[in-house]
Amino acid sequence: MDATILALGAISRAVNVTSTAVSSRLVATMIEDAC
Repeated sequence: MDATILALGAISRAVNVTSTAVSSRLVATMIEDAC
């Protein structure tokens, strides 16, 4: 059970990091297009 919980936690963290990175890239591209 503990291993499963740790795995889910790691996956959730990875998803959060990737989502934030993608959003930041989208914002950067939007800013570049606006300029």
